[in-house]
Amino acid sequence: MLPARALDPAPAAVPVPAPDLAAAYTVWLAATGRGNKAYALGARSFLARWPDPQGWAAEPLAVRLAARSHTRPLLNFLMLHGHLRPGYDYLLERKLSALGRELPASPLGPDIDRFLAAATELGYAKRARLGMASQVAARLLIQSGRPIEALATADLAAVDPGLASLADLDRQRHIEPWLRAVAEARHRHHGTPLSASERRSRILTVGRMLDDIAEWGWAQAPARRLVFDRDVPRLPRPLPRYLPPDADRQLTRALEASPNRLYADALLLARATGLRVGELVDLELDGVHEVAGQGAWLKVPLGKLDTERMVPIDDETLDLVDRIVAGRSPGRPLRHPRTGQLVEFLLTHQGRRVSVYALRDELHRAAAAAGLDPVTPHQLRHTYATALVNAGVSLQALMALLGHVSAEMSLRYGRLFDATVRADYERALTLAKERLGPVLPGASHSRGTPVELHTNWRDAPLIKARLAGGYCVRTAAQGVCPYTNICEHCPNFRSDVTFLPILAAQRADAKALAADAKARGWGEEAARHQRLVQRLDLIMGHAQAR
Repeated sequence: MLPARALDPAPAAVPVPAPDLAAAYTVWLAATGRGNKAYALGARSFLARWPDPQGWAAEPLAVRLAARSHTRPLLNFLMLHGHLRPGYDYLLERKLSALGRELPASPLGPDIDRFLAAATELGYAKRARLGMASQVAARLLIQSGRPIEALATADLAAVDPGLASLADLDRQRHIEPWLRAVAEARHRHHGTPLSASERRSRILTVGRMLDDIAEWGWAQAPARRLVFDRDVPRLPRPLPRYLPPDADRQLTRALEASPNRLYADALLLARATGLRVGELVDLELDGVHEVAGQGAWLKVPLGKLDTERMVPIDDETLDLVDRIVAGRSPGRPLRHPRTGQLVEFLLTHQGRRVSVYALRDELHRAAAAAGLDPVTPHQLRHTYATALVNAGVSLQALMALLGHVSAEMSLRYGRLFDATVRADYERALTLAKERLGPVLPGASHSRGTPVELHTNWRDAPLIKARLAGGYCVRTAAQGVCPYTNICEHCPNFRSDVTFLPILAAQRADAKALAADAKARGWGEEAARHQRLVQRLDLIMGHAQAR
């Protein structure tokens, strides 16, 4: 972008009579292979109310955002052809996902081509180039009304007149308030807080932009870094939701007993091969390959990660495929929705492809018949992978079977049952028992020699809790017991004055343990004991009042 300079006012949009706009819109729809009666009615209604489309831009933002889906193609046409500048507030709120398809054939196409060529020269990936072109450059071209070579910093400053240059950005005055705004932002449609992935995407986009202009040596680059790794929200890392063995067997029996044989067999095939549901419906009729000396293999076509793979199948799974072939509806090949090529799909019913929704409905029905909570098709994939991990499959084999392109994706299943973690836990627990002795009376040393804790239990370098009939000490590897002092915090817990001495002794111990944990730097442990002190104060106060 050029340095900030005095700019001539942007050329005003030349008013065009509404009938001419409607005719041009109709021609444009036909040229792009779109259009229906709803689009025509939407355009007629819009142009009847706003013969000069720029008058619509003067309406409040809520009115502009209320435009319905059958009117939005007209708005896109007006913006791309220079008949409408809707305002940056509108452009920032609208996602405008269709612009990527409509820009090349519009008057803005040459400018966008120049932008894409420059982004390619700078080394941006194709997805990033297209995203920046449709979501950033196109918005500037639409609202400014200028060709791309005439854009300057002043065109951006119109959004925030108090900020003349990116070089004036300040962490405290600009970035931190913006980070708070992102954290508090809500979805514009249903009012729920933004997801962690959406907040992460917004912050990473701004941070990378500032890093790039600093690396390029732009004069507008801030003098110091403003967005740091700590500002980026961490994404939750839930473990795969697999079906426990009992539930897996119950669901399998329900699917085998289902009257909807084609759909049920397709789901059993997904469980036996670990396919994603999108890969399952894309399977082709000739997808099974017999390899001499290596058995049968199922070819999984291009899927989520644009990779093909071969999955080995056993005789039972091969019989399942044969059953599906016998139960499918024969017919002519169908066009693949992604490639447009004619394909004989494995899963067809009454001349049409079996849909993902039909498979999900059948899976929900089978889960209900088995007495289980609703099950998703992806849980079958998680169950397949978890069973392989428990059987000791190697990471490389698991990656190949699941079609993962990175080891990190497959390692998520390894975290479910990590033998190393279990071994470390048992080793630490054995060592703790040898050094500290048994926690429960009558427990013995692993070699049969009784060992006792000869120091004051309150001074032991362990996680400690005072109980009604004794005390609990745990190693750090074990973590805090989830049942520690659960009764005291239960709303059904009651006490009276006869227990006040016991409660007072427990309170004194809890306070001492809080101080001990704080001195050791165990913040969460100290807070746990402090919460117990507060709860005991409440319980003792109620007992005295009664």
